[in-house]
Amino acid sequence: MVPRAPARPWSSWRPASRPPPVDPRATRPAFERHCAPCHGERGDGHGDLARFLRAPPADLTTGDFALRSTSPDSPPADADLFRTISAGIPPAGMPSFAQLPEADRWALVDYVKSLSPAFLGEPAAAPLDLGAEPPVRPEEGASIYRAAGCASCHGDGGRGDGSAVSDLAEKPPDLTLGPGVFEGGATRRDVLRTLLTGMPGTPMPSYAEAGFSRRQLWALAAYVSDLANRGRGDWVTRWRRFFGGLGLAGAPKGDDPPRSRPPPFPAADGCLRCHEGIESINAKMQPVLDTMAGGRRGASCALCHDGDPDGPDERAAHRNLVANPGSLWVVGLGEGCARCHATAGSLSTFQGHPLPTAVGGRLMSVVSRTDDPTGATGGAHAYRVPRGLMAAELGKATNSLAANGLIPKGGPAVADVPVDDPDGASPAAGSEAYKSWVSLALDRGFLRRVAWADVIPAAPAGSRQFEGLARGAVGDMFRKDCARCHLWDRGWPGAGGRYRSEGCSACHVLYGDDGRSRSHDPTLAGEGPGHPLQHRITATIPSSQCAHCHWRGGGYYSDLHYKRGLECQDCHDSVDVHGDGNVYPTMHLQVSIACQDCHGTARAYPWELPVGYGSPVQLPGQRGVVRVDGIDHLLSSRGNAEARWVRRGETALLISLDGRERPIPLLKDLHLRNAWSSDAARVAMDAIPRHEEKLECLACHVPRAVQCQGCHVESDFGKKAIDWVASASARRSPFEPAGRVETPGVETFASSPHALVEPALGVDLNGRVTGLVPGCLLSLRARDADGGVDRLGATFTSEGLPSATLAPLIPHQVNREARSCESCHTSSMALGYGVGRHRDEPPEPAPVPERQPIPGEEGRFIGAHGVTMFPGPSSSAGGGIEASDRFDVNRLVTRAGRQIKSLADPGERPLSSQERNVTEREGICLACHRLSGTPAWASAVRRFGRTDTPEAHDRAVGALLEQLLRPGR
Repeated sequence: MVPRAPARPWSSWRPASRPPPVDPRATRPAFERHCAPCHGERGDGHGDLARFLRAPPADLTTGDFALRSTSPDSPPADADLFRTISAGIPPAGMPSFAQLPEADRWALVDYVKSLSPAFLGEPAAAPLDLGAEPPVRPEEGASIYRAAGCASCHGDGGRGDGSAVSDLAEKPPDLTLGPGVFEGGATRRDVLRTLLTGMPGTPMPSYAEAGFSRRQLWALAAYVSDLANRGRGDWVTRWRRFFGGLGLAGAPKGDDPPRSRPPPFPAADGCLRCHEGIESINAKMQPVLDTMAGGRRGASCALCHDGDPDGPDERAAHRNLVANPGSLWVVGLGEGCARCHATAGSLSTFQGHPLPTAVGGRLMSVVSRTDDPTGATGGAHAYRVPRGLMAAELGKATNSLAANGLIPKGGPAVADVPVDDPDGASPAAGSEAYKSWVSLALDRGFLRRVAWADVIPAAPAGSRQFEGLARGAVGDMFRKDCARCHLWDRGWPGAGGRYRSEGCSACHVLYGDDGRSRSHDPTLAGEGPGHPLQHRITATIPSSQCAHCHWRGGGYYSDLHYKRGLECQDCHDSVDVHGDGNVYPTMHLQVSIACQDCHGTARAYPWELPVGYGSPVQLPGQRGVVRVDGIDHLLSSRGNAEARWVRRGETALLISLDGRERPIPLLKDLHLRNAWSSDAARVAMDAIPRHEEKLECLACHVPRAVQCQGCHVESDFGKKAIDWVASASARRSPFEPAGRVETPGVETFASSPHALVEPALGVDLNGRVTGLVPGCLLSLRARDADGGVDRLGATFTSEGLPSATLAPLIPHQVNREARSCESCHTSSMALGYGVGRHRDEPPEPAPVPERQPIPGEEGRFIGAHGVTMFPGPSSSAGGGIEASDRFDVNRLVTRAGRQIKSLADPGERPLSSQERNVTEREGICLACHRLSGTPAWASAVRRFGRTDTPEAHDRAVGALLEQLLRPGR
């Protein structure tokens, strides 16, 4: 979280002798290898890593070096440069290069001097004479601290929060974090030297000519040094108290990674002494880590994993080891991945608890361009991921309670862990267009963000809160069965490809279905399951990794995109997966990918659509494209650039993870060329523009969906099972793996038969028509430890509607072949009337008798229309809802317009009366066939012939319409 004082501070490096200068040309390769990644090839501070570092690298061409023993108006001494190269500047991110032979370090000194004219013709400057330390007390320096204006930058208490901080390009350090934040050393003599020399290139001035006596400056140095030493103890106390409040043991990570420590002997290989053959962690990351470890490959491991690479044995080397740097328990405390994949100081809370000090970005603030070529969505991952839906699971947790009437629809939100959003409503990532759209969508109420979500209650608390064991068992069922996949825990390892890690590593470190390593690391030879395939991190994640959670390790859905070779990441971008930093209560609000982002519409190419197309909130004008390095990239529906979606002229390409360029079919091209695959496609997508304006693409292109009518659930609280929510928190230390916590309550499921059906239609949050599927409908019986039984009776949502909740369909079952026109326009079920509800029925059905058991099928019932219904409670449904309506899970609305089922989100609704009337064409046969047997009918038969096939019937009706619509008639 903060670095400790290095083993050998800057001032302690005292070279024995200065060898003769070396020709800089001979040293250039060493400079390019060790120094240029940060300082640049010309030494001007513009290296490849410079933009990511928390403190900008020094411009070596100016001769202004922060650490020196000479006066501010003189160049630093050669010994000063040698000290800096040897000790590094850990607080600023510069590693120690003490592993290089001393002669090589002196050669680098000569090369650095050759970069700046400040050293040309200048005699070697003598170090300042600090003199003997007088007998001063730290308290004497307090008044000097104020008089010298130190508080304006460092703050009254030294915490780096002075009134002038907002005007500074570089934030001053918090001196109370301990000696490790002092770049030039924290002893009184070190601090006095810094006061006299200043720190050229930073806002820290010299006080040599500020009018203070040498004794006063010694007193000030004593005060500042004492402030750091006392602050270090306070810092440790605050962190221990914080961990205790979370129920965790262990000390904070206050030691600096070994990048700043010299090896005990020059040839030390660190971790590679045992892990020889281990894979490079990542082709891009490994060189960066090696650079930050001072060129020591064997020490770079500790930048992520901690431990001590130079420990004399395994036990010493693994002391304080972080096995999984991607764990959100590690990342949330500013360690592991958050050392680089966080904005500096951006993490101020952990699971809603204020941190003692803001953390994150301790080494650098990396911006990835894997998904977004501009980098706008490629940063702040350590803040975003714990608040995204894959980690917190707000939608699943909240809807499981709301759908069964236990909490109001729409909240208060619950999650797998406490979730907060201290940085407010502005997204932590995204383009300016995206942020503008989010701001507008929040103002208009389309987007909803959650400021706080508590943990979904387990059975004991839920039983008290919801008044009854069976009602409390709903949340317990979620914790035991549904919460296996959240990123705060490893989930359920075992057969079926479920092996994975937790946190960032759950996606970015690949696992095999058997959980066994294929690494060349000899220490893993013969190890059992539970290891990744190799010691590698990848930013290009195959669908097989997604399947560990999203298909529980099983097969993939029959999706057109997957069949064509696309991976999940080819469509879903960083905001879809990581979130944008805001906490959204449902998946529909976080996930922004839309079909039109690639395919456009029949009247517009994707780049001609506005930002926000398909939602009620749109920005003016066309979204256009973003050009990066001469390539035009398409934008998502909410305005973020997509690295793999490319425009070339009037065509579009998807460059998938396998490197192949795949042409994207554009609907406008089909319109311009009249190249539709069928008359049905032309009519649906071109001839009737309102289809594109009012319907989600999925309404037609997911012609059938798997439907379950609910589950019998038996909860037995006389037995125990793993509680995945509690297990995630079962740790002695946040840096150790989770335990496994079993609590009373074992759920047994007996699902009703699944069916592949043409789904009912409703209106989603975008205000567009889409398919609906029933979900989370329970018949639950809970048995306590003494054998007592409590049943979950008929439940109603906060609207007073039965809790047979339906939700918009977002499956990965997209087909090129679309739903037929008749499946919507002549189907009572599609319109939300339910199974077998035709136009000849009265608008409000008469009461029907109780459901009757199906002979020979215990626990299943038959409804009034002879259709198998959900096996819910046998008592009549309340709330004015007839029993047969309650248990026909597809009946959403009556013909009179009365809604009789709930939808998952408050913003969703059934089709309106006008929408149903415009859509419904059931019974259209009578429009013609009522004339059967009349002279007019006989005339039509003579003219058009008899139609013995559906195709002949279509031709006859079409000919008749053409004749009727002929001009002049």
